[in-house]
Parts: sequence; structure tokens; C-alpha cells
Amino acid sequence: MSFPFYRSSSTSLTVHTSVTTIPDNQIRPLTYIDPSTSQKQTCTDPCPLSVDSSLLYQDFLFDSTLEITGIQITLSGFVGSGPGLHLLQLLSSGAFASAVEQENGQSCFAPKPSNTKRTGNWAAKVANTGIAGTTQTILASDFDVGTPPASGPSFTWLPYVSAEGNYDVSLLIPGCTDFLDCDSRTSVKVTIFPGEGLSPFVTTISQQNHVNNVVQIYSGPIVPSGPDFVTTITMALADQPEGSGSNGRYEIVADRVQLVLTSVDFMVSNASSNAFPGFQRGFGFLEWPRSLVSSNDSLDASQMLPNSSLTPLDSISVEMSNGIGNLTQLNESNITAVAHHPSGLIFLAGTFQLSSGSASGASNIVMYRDGGLVSIADNGLNGPVFALLVDQNRLYVGGAFYDTAAATTSGRLRGVAAYEINQNTWTPMGSGVDGVVTSLSSSNGLIQVAGSFSSASDVSVSSLAIWNTASDTWSSSRGFVVGDMSLIVNGTSQQWVAGNVASFRKFSASGIAMLENSDENEPQVDPLPVTLSGTRRTSFSTSNGRRSRVARSAWVPHTSFRRVNKRQSSAVSDTTLQFLPCTTAPLVFTGAFWTNGSSSTEITILGGNFTYSSQDNASVSGVLLYDTKTGFASGLAGTQLNGTVHSLFVDGDRLYVGGQFTIPGTDADGLAIYNLVDEQWDLNGLQPLQASDGESPIVRSISKSTSQINTVIVAGTFSRAGSLRCEAVCLYDTSRHQWDVPGAGVSGQVMAVAYAGVSLQIRILSVRYIDIP
Repeated sequence: MSFPFYRSSSTSLTVHTSVTTIPDNQIRPLTYIDPSTSQKQTCTDPCPLSVDSSLLYQDFLFDSTLEITGIQITLSGFVGSGPGLHLLQLLSSGAFASAVEQENGQSCFAPKPSNTKRTGNWAAKVANTGIAGTTQTILASDFDVGTPPASGPSFTWLPYVSAEGNYDVSLLIPGCTDFLDCDSRTSVKVTIFPGEGLSPFVTTISQQNHVNNVVQIYSGPIVPSGPDFVTTITMALADQPEGSGSNGRYEIVADRVQLVLTSVDFMVSNASSNAFPGFQRGFGFLEWPRSLVSSNDSLDASQMLPNSSLTPLDSISVEMSNGIGNLTQLNESNITAVAHHPSGLIFLAGTFQLSSGSASGASNIVMYRDGGLVSIADNGLNGPVFALLVDQNRLYVGGAFYDTAAATTSGRLRGVAAYEINQNTWTPMGSGVDGVVTSLSSSNGLIQVAGSFSSASDVSVSSLAIWNTASDTWSSSRGFVVGDMSLIVNGTSQQWVAGNVASFRKFSASGIAMLENSDENEPQVDPLPVTLSGTRRTSFSTSNGRRSRVARSAWVPHTSFRRVNKRQSSAVSDTTLQFLPCTTAPLVFTGAFWTNGSSSTEITILGGNFTYSSQDNASVSGVLLYDTKTGFASGLAGTQLNGTVHSLFVDGDRLYVGGQFTIPGTDADGLAIYNLVDEQWDLNGLQPLQASDGESPIVRSISKSTSQINTVIVAGTFSRAGSLRCEAVCLYDTSRHQWDVPGAGVSGQVMAVAYAGVSLQIRILSVRYIDIP
């Protein structure tokens, strides 16, 4: 027996349940299909009940045949704002038609309840059952011994059959002991009419059983001839009745018949050529030409369709049905996505395994080409597929998988993958996402991915992510959404995203956002689509190939609220003035602008505690150059600094970098100069800063007074500049490459400086302590 749970919550958590049978009050073991692995599992107390909104229901099966009067379901937890069982169904193994008419109800798919017919005199008989407090009602007919079969009583069941296939048909015969009629019982002849064009099947069985018995009376095809088709099962006195009767009387009894669908694949050798007039069996796919709506309003695609409505592509459904095989596999299979390539290829995906036919071995995705199904590379994927998107000669696939069915990508196809149609190969999309993808869309070279996940490769996102097809990289995007998204589509001027939305904002940024004037008398917010990382590196490549393209995205959001990787700068003593209360990376501390004189291109320069990985996997650290017009992001060419940048200052084509860092292979410590035109460090003549007591120098402010154009003022935590004692604030002469002390100098730690008047007057704005001679 099985019972599917339906629910309304849409979180990815689970609640637990147990099932107790009545009246024996026993907690029963159940079997079910794990929706995350598609593997059969067994549970007792508790059993996990998924509340994933993408699952319409779950089937739980008892592990043996039971005689019960009911079940008790206990939920041991709940999640979400409105959890609950939307619908509960208790299903039997097969369908039953009872001799007692009031016990025949109408099913979900039947146009009417199963019916019965009878000849002769029939009366109800009631007996107690093996379950305390319960009774069993049957119909019985008694008649004289020696009555010819043609003149005796008969009983006919007319069960409705909704689908053609192979069936096991059984007759349930109540035990004579409970009804106290063993001496009068005899044998009966049963005739089954399985459908138009099929010969009737006749068998003789005994009703002299002392206990309840289930006797199979037919196993083979049943072929409905129309929407109102019913199978005819007639029981009458056997040609050679058993027994001698009781007091000169025989008795035959009528209880129930049971039909169990065992397979949808069958051959009918004794059927006429028109055994299936007007009907074609298929699974999972239907092409419905819109012209049929106007040409024949009587056709209803939710009902049986004549062959005249079929198109050549409807053969896909027939091949899918044949390839999936038996009923159990069909019940566990579904088609959730279809995509059409301009060349005529059709891709079908969902949850299925093909065990026969031209695409035997295909798993969860298959291709239709040249009139037949074809298995694609590595037999498809190892988990369910929920979304397909064709973009030129690439097929993007989203779902709950992590590798191909043949496990050829080392688990890199997490939730989303690209299939190269012409090459018949799978291409990972970075390292995928850390959850399930339910919808895909595209716009301007960007693949938009929606689902239930929090990261795409190393990019922190919240159920929405963007894949840049030009650079084959994940990129950050505008907007901010919290929730599990299930749909994303693009209109002519708008983009629509749907799902379980907890909150959203118009903008988001990964540590970087720019404000500029706009024509609407309000600041224009421009989040830079650059994703920074916080992974600390101790050595860096000296390769100059650091430039990568970062796409300017549409509205779809990027958010980093769920998880931030830590990258701490070098340790700072308790007596050192901290730049910020929290320095958990990635953080952007400072920025500057530089205009390239040869190209008139304005470059945004960002400094802080972060790393950035370019398209060629080169590592950028601490300083990032970003072209807002082209979307190109790059680092400083050459050796990367190791540490944190607190201050940036552009003087002509020179970039002064201050912070707490070193540059491998140089004696720079906390301060460095970079030539933006020559794209190299310019450290000649720059004597390094030093701190007392073996600590690292820290530069927090680099600035310049308009009164002395050749003087750069450096402030922070340090005690010397080269051989010169110059504490906290020091002057650097850019023409002589020499350090000077401002006046009598100061002692302490300086956070920032400002200027007043027309002469060089430094005002110290923030300090831990200061001593002015």
C-alpha cells in the first residue's frame, strides 16, 4: 500500500513522520524513494518527509500485505510559515471492484464507478473477520444441486479500466469457515473479456476454501476500446461442479475482483489488425498543433486523442514509454523539460532511466534525432533535470545532479552544466552551484540561473546567479533577493523572477558600489560586477596576464550575506590602532581614480583586504583596476602584494599604495609606488618605512597639499623612514626621493590628516595617542 504526502511549504528542509496501523497499534517500516538521490530507502520512526515544493508528492509503501482498518500518521516537526499536509491519499495495490455496489466509489480517472450485473437470487451475508470489531459483507446465491450451469445464477463485475497494458486479474474468495457454509460450496467458471479484438479467457476455480483466498484468474493484456470501456468478468456455476452440496443445495459466493497493472509493454498475438482502433500509447511528450484548436473544437488534449491528431514528433512519447519499460519505472519517471535546437534536435529531460530501445542506458536526459531517441555523452546525468535552455550550439541543463551518469567529470557538474551539441561533450560551468537549479533563461550573452542555492563556484549568491558566456565565468549581478526561486524569464524590457521570496532590494554589491550624478536629481547607484574573495595567499604569480572581462549584468541579484570566506591581514598588537573594528575579508577600504592620458580612459582603483581570480586563474591581491565603460577588471601587473591596503593616492601616473603589506622580492613594507603607464612597481629611491619593536609599519593615509606639489604626506603607524627618524607622519619629496619630518614631528599613531590654509598646515584628525614636542 502507498500513501503520497502533499504539502504547501517550499523550504528545502524536512520534517519527520511515523505511521501506525490500526487496530494493532504497530509502527510500520516503510520504503520510499529518496528525492535527493533517487535511491530506494527504508525507514521506521521517524521517516523523512520532504517539504521541497518542486516535489508534488511522495510515495511511502508498506513492506508487506496487511489487514488493517486504518492508519495513524504522526508528524514530529514542522518548518515554514504555513506547513501542513495538503492532501493525503491511501492507495491500494491495484484496483478493486466489489460485488456490494455501495462499496464501489468513483476514482479520480474513471467517468463512473465500477458496476455489477447478476442473474438469479443473491443475498447479502455478513461474517466477522480476523480483525476485532469488523465484519465482511459478501453476496451469496444458493440453488438446487443438478441445476444446469446455463440455468443457474451468475454474477458479472464491470470494472472501469483507464489504460491499456498487461494486468493480473484476481478473484477474492471469502473463507467458508467464517460464513459457516463449507458443505454447500462448489466450483465456478469465470470468463474474462479483456477488450476489443481479444479472445475471452475462461478458467474454473474452486470456492471450497476454508480461509480467505486470492486466486489469479487472468494475466495478460487489457485493451480499452473507448473512454467508457469496462472489463467484463462473469462468474457462473462450473460445467462440472465440485462437492455434493448441503441438503440438496449448492452455494456460490461473490466478493471482489482485483486488477493490478504490471506493464505497459505487451504484444497481442491473437488480436485482429484493428485491435487498437484510434488509439496510440505514449509517455511524457505530446505535440499539440495549434491548428487543431480552430479546425476541430471537439478535440480535448486532456482526453483520448484519435490518431488523426498525432504528428510525427508524437512518436517520441511512444519511444519513451517503450524505453522506460515496466509500470514501476513509469510511476517513478517524469519529463520536466523539453528544448528544441534550430537544427531539429529535441532534448527531453526529467527523472527517468531508459533500459531498452535505441537510447538504452540514457539517464535523465535524452536527445531525439532523425526519428529516434539517442543517448547523449556519458549516458546523460546522475540526477533529476528540471530546466533546459538552448543557446546557439550549447544546451544548458539545470537540476539536482553533480556528474554525468558515467561519472566522468569528477563531480564538477553541480546542479548546472553545459552540453556542447556539436562535440557531444559536457562542459562544467566553473564548479557549479551548491544546490538545485530549477529554471534557466538568457539575455545579452548571460545565462541566468534560478533555484535553491547560496553560491556559484566561489561567487556568493542567493538563489539567483549569472553565467557569462563570453568569459565562461560566474559574475556578480545587481539586485538582492532572499528566497528559493523557481522561475526566471525575460520579457522585451523586463525580467521576471518567481519563487518563495522572503525579501528583495533593487541593488546589491559585493563590497564595491559607485555613486555618481544622474539626470534625475538623485545619486545613481552602480554596483561593480566584480566578485572578490577572501582566501589568503602567501605567494603570487608574476605573470602579466591579469586582465579578464566582467560582464555588466542585468537586474538579477548577487548577494554575499550567507557566507564570507575569511582572509585576515598580519597580526596587529593590542597597542596598535586598528583601521576598522572588523577586518574580515573580503573588504574594500579605499579607492581612487586615474585617467589614462593616451586613451582618456578613466580607471577606478580599489584597495583593501581581498583577492580576485581572473579568467586565466591569475591571482590579484589587494589592488584592483576596473574600467567602468568596458567592464574589464585587472590587477597590478607583476608581483602581487601580500597583505592589506588601507590607502591609495594617485599623483599623475603614479599610484601610491599604503597599508600593512609586503611585496615579495622587494624591501617595500607598508608603502609602495606603482607606475600606471609602465605597469610596474617603481621602488627605486623609495626608502622603506620601519616600525618599532619588530612590528609591521602601517600606512593609513597618503595625501598631498596644493601648496607643495612635490610633497606627499604619509601617515599611520611607523617610527622611521629609511634612516630618518620620522614617526606617525612623514613627508616624501617626489623630486628628490627623500623623506623629511614635518616641523618638530609628532609621536603616536595617525588615522587621517587634512589641510588648512594655503601653506602646508597638517591637521591630525584621528589618533590613538599623540605627543607633539
